[in-house]
Amino acid sequence: MPGLPVIGNIEGWAFIMIEGNGLTLPALVKSPITLPGFAVGCGFGFSCEYGVGPVGFEFGATAIAGLGTRPLIVAAQAKVEGSLHLGPVSISAYADAILLLSEAVQYAEFEVCGEIDLWLTTLRGCARLTLGEQISGEPPPPVPIPRISVILVDRRYRTVATATDTSAAAPVVWTDCIPILSFEVGPASNVTTGSFSASLQPSGSGTAESAEGIVGSDALSYRYELTELTIVELGTSGEIPLAGPLPAMWQVPRDLASDATARGSRELALLTLAPALWSHRLSESPKNAPLDPVPRLVNGCDREESARPGWALAENGFVVRGYWRWPVEPVEPLRFASRFGVEISSRVDSGSPALVGHAALSEWLTPLLPGSSVAVDANLVPVPPGIRLPQYDSAPIEGLRIATILGRPEDIEAASIIETGLAFLSPGFDVASPLVHASLWIGIEGREPSLSGLSVVDDNGTAWEPTEWTPISPSYFVVRLGPPSVQASTPVKSATLSYPWGYQADLLGLQATTVEAQQAASSHRKAVKAAASAQQAANQVPVESRKPLLTPGATYRIDLTVKVSGTRKDRPDKAPVAKEFDPVHRSFWFQTATKAAAPLLIPGSKGELRLRLSDQKAFQPDQLDRYLDRYLPPDRAQFVFCDDPVGVDFAFDHVIGMAKLHGFDFTLDLKRTDLPASVDTTTTKDGPLAVAFSALDVVELGSPAERWIAELKAEAGANCPVPAAGIRASAPVRLARAGTYDLAAAFKPPGDGEASVRLTGTSFGTSRYRTPRELLDDLLATSAGNSKSISGDVEIVGSPVLPDLSTDDLASNTGVESVLAGWKLTPWPGLGRRISSVTREGPSDHLLRGSAPAGAMLVKTLSESPRSTALWVERNGTWHIVGVLLEAPEPIERPGRLTLASATLGGKPFDKRIANRVGNRILFITSEPFPPGETDLLELRATELPSRVSLAVSIPFSSKPNFAEDVS
Repeated sequence: MPGLPVIGNIEGWAFIMIEGNGLTLPALVKSPITLPGFAVGCGFGFSCEYGVGPVGFEFGATAIAGLGTRPLIVAAQAKVEGSLHLGPVSISAYADAILLLSEAVQYAEFEVCGEIDLWLTTLRGCARLTLGEQISGEPPPPVPIPRISVILVDRRYRTVATATDTSAAAPVVWTDCIPILSFEVGPASNVTTGSFSASLQPSGSGTAESAEGIVGSDALSYRYELTELTIVELGTSGEIPLAGPLPAMWQVPRDLASDATARGSRELALLTLAPALWSHRLSESPKNAPLDPVPRLVNGCDREESARPGWALAENGFVVRGYWRWPVEPVEPLRFASRFGVEISSRVDSGSPALVGHAALSEWLTPLLPGSSVAVDANLVPVPPGIRLPQYDSAPIEGLRIATILGRPEDIEAASIIETGLAFLSPGFDVASPLVHASLWIGIEGREPSLSGLSVVDDNGTAWEPTEWTPISPSYFVVRLGPPSVQASTPVKSATLSYPWGYQADLLGLQATTVEAQQAASSHRKAVKAAASAQQAANQVPVESRKPLLTPGATYRIDLTVKVSGTRKDRPDKAPVAKEFDPVHRSFWFQTATKAAAPLLIPGSKGELRLRLSDQKAFQPDQLDRYLDRYLPPDRAQFVFCDDPVGVDFAFDHVIGMAKLHGFDFTLDLKRTDLPASVDTTTTKDGPLAVAFSALDVVELGSPAERWIAELKAEAGANCPVPAAGIRASAPVRLARAGTYDLAAAFKPPGDGEASVRLTGTSFGTSRYRTPRELLDDLLATSAGNSKSISGDVEIVGSPVLPDLSTDDLASNTGVESVLAGWKLTPWPGLGRRISSVTREGPSDHLLRGSAPAGAMLVKTLSESPRSTALWVERNGTWHIVGVLLEAPEPIERPGRLTLASATLGGKPFDKRIANRVGNRILFITSEPFPPGETDLLELRATELPSRVSLAVSIPFSSKPNFAEDVS
């Protein structure tokens, strides 16, 4: 036909989806398909359109199928539709197919519908075929029951044994073991009695990371709930449950999906407050893992989790027995997500029964309301369920038209009001689900839309108000209605939408938060705060006694009970059927190591021989070497300040307490190993030291997770209590100057006369100085008397240009030498030697130069003397300072102990510094030489580590050099 366009279009799509823990396929014919467990889904579709003017042809087909494995379920939906347009006459048809196969259901449904539009009238008809019965019945028992096991680990999550399900083969572990209950399907936590109830009851201190316990689909699901948990000690006195309260923590899941959905496998750690033990087995920082639990541990105690609002949309609606139902939006079941359904029913309120009957039966009437039933002579007459509107080009979702059109307006005898009831129900549409912060979204056509005559009132009697108008197009608006803000948090169970006969609008959907989700979020917040309070309380206990330890040489049994229930919903128009099954009972056995056996005494003519036999099932204190982290000072350290405390760090904070439990007392043994000319009676004597214990946030041999925890804790705002990383045993000492010592941790066995079991020890040497302050004072003191001044002055001939040194040179042993060589000051003389006198005046002593106070007791030694040298340059008859060189017979700067922060003269800084690697020669230089003032002071500032205490020492500085003094 000339002048008429030829139109043709073909479109198609396809997909495949694979998920390890549940998959939701989109709705095609009925409701969305939810596939549980490991699931695979696929689908395809195509459509084609051909037309010339008023004549056209359309055809399309789509199919979606999937397989779920827990429980096993196969589901598929398919649809074929087509239409032929011949001017004023149109013929259309479609066919739907549904297939559902599982242990509980074997069902297939086919429906074919056709329609002929003859312009003035429309003929419609459908045929439906059902194969098999889809009758809601009881859910079958879950087969198999999800696996439960118990592994025994240490605090670094190293597996030491696996608990057995019989007592005969029970493994032997140390008393500090942590039982880990591993659940293939994490159960909900509801232990309300026994020693673990404070931790594992709802909102308990160990439940912040617990699961919901749900597995399956909307058609068939199971819920698991941990209701009983005890540890029983078996002995000659019978079975004795461990007294509580005992700590237990559900562990942070390792994958994002399980964490977001509160579903999947879970681990429950007993006798510990650590929420992410698995992170300590990572070879690198958890910050690189898919799920990093450390920020949650360090900063998460104040986090406020909120319920997530959900949607029920008209575009997903379906009809059940004359009611229109909007299911929950098919999204991933996130933690604290709101899941609800909306059921819609309608009635007509009219003063004229005749009008009602005529309205219900009028062939001119378009479908009246979504799922309406109209009373005619006291009988309910169903009305077609409504018109599903096509999606607007610019509208986000499809709507449901609630308009009514009368073919004969003269039949209206009185004004009529239509009421549409919206009941808020659970996802199964079986029980009420109260909502808060609800919003009903309505679409209205017209360039100047109006809500005149339309009202929404909830079951509390609160009238909803329009809170938002959104133009989708110039002639279409979306309106959001909800209760006033002051009533928005009041739960509602239903609402009634009223409007006059003939009003036109589109119901689009309902957004709201369920009270159930709100309560779950509130319970989680309480659990988070309870966990922080429990850890804070634990941190107040002496560190050596914090860890709950089991009794040596005992047999233990872990008993647990898991409640199991199932829900089956075979079809959208069937109410779900729930059933509770026999609970699951499990028991697991293990043993603890015995105390070390007493030594075997073998008598002899000259005494007795004590022989200690090795027992693999007994606690051996020498094996505590594995927990040894480091000594203070470190092994082979030199120039240790004589008044610095000594100590030992263990990587586990319970090492001291565990040894004590087995009868071994901890000691820290000190021994001087050099041979002094005379014994200083004021120094600490050899032997065991009086130690104090303190908790450590980080240990050198700690896991990357512990280092990451310490790093975040150092940041501002990180105030959540965390478990200690280790324990330090330290003792104040007064060591001899320039001496050598051995230090070792030891454990003294019970009984007199037995030698202590010593762990690997350390050796170190001491400094000439007792404290960093004494070092700085000596560095700037003169060689005669007690006055303080610079040791000597040296002139730089020519321009003091700083040589071009690389970064490596600046920190090398030749860096200072290279600078001095550039200024023609080499060879630089070595340090001179002096007679140093140590005066003892009771508990303290002083390093002196020259004569001592009257009555002082002196010990004289020969040693190298520290030196401070001012470097000068003459410019136009005025002396300018270039730098200061500090030299000492031992390091001035000491990594981890003392750092020289700055040097200033008269407040002006020396902005460059060069030091050798040893740290006993430090050259401070100024970029711009300047003449000193008559009253200027040379000031050195240093920082003690790890306390970060600042030290400052200053001396008078001459305005010109004194070259009469020999620098050597």
